[in-house]
Amino acid sequence: MLTLIMDDHPWLSRDARCAFLAMFACVREELKPVNGQVAVELGFRMGRDSAGTTNSEVTEYNEVGVMLRPTASYLDMFRTFTHELVHVEQTLRGSFVSDKTGMVFDGKRFSFKEMLPLLDDLKAGSKALPWEAEAYARTPGLYKRAMDRLPKWARKIVAEHDAPVSVALRMKDRIATTMMQEVAEASFTIAARDALRRGWLGDPRIDAALERADKIRNEFSANFQRALEN
Repeated sequence: MLTLIMDDHPWLSRDARCAFLAMFACVREELKPVNGQVAVELGFRMGRDSAGTTNSEVTEYNEVGVMLRPTASYLDMFRTFTHELVHVEQTLRGSFVSDKTGMVFDGKRFSFKEMLPLLDDLKAGSKALPWEAEAYARTPGLYKRAMDRLPKWARKIVAEHDAPVSVALRMKDRIATTMMQEVAEASFTIAARDALRRGWLGDPRIDAALERADKIRNEFSANFQRALEN
């Protein structure tokens, strides 16, 4: 059984969380059944390079992590979430595995060295990387059918809600400030931890990516603070 765990963020209203759960349930109907109990841990992080990411590993707590960029609209996030759930299915069926040197998909190895240029080019990567090719091919149909099955109350909530960051920018609340800064901080932490785990540090492209993540974190914190003060 595949379940959903969501981070508790102040910009996600109770209604929006319910809409996410409803969307997850609709997409799950078409995913390959899971043996045992596995949870998708959904979180949010800042970043400009990717609308969403999936950790291609199952943790010791039987969880697979998915991150979405909260600056998108809810409809865009739902579409990205559907795409990432395909990657979750790939991970759980054993097709999608990562290690310190690269990725293995359906028995074929892709080194990080050959993957990096493709990851920088979304159009090329969506065709050349088989796990992305599958996800991009399946997402439109999965998303449309899930949205068709989504209850009217959930579609109404999604259509009327702003992007999470837009909501948070209007919340002159210390909790919101702290949480948003934590999201910005997480962007850098995730990038650094992932690079270290994969043994990427020392590659000029990775160092540049970490510097960019650090810059995004600092810029966001400063801009968010100014927005709260106005």
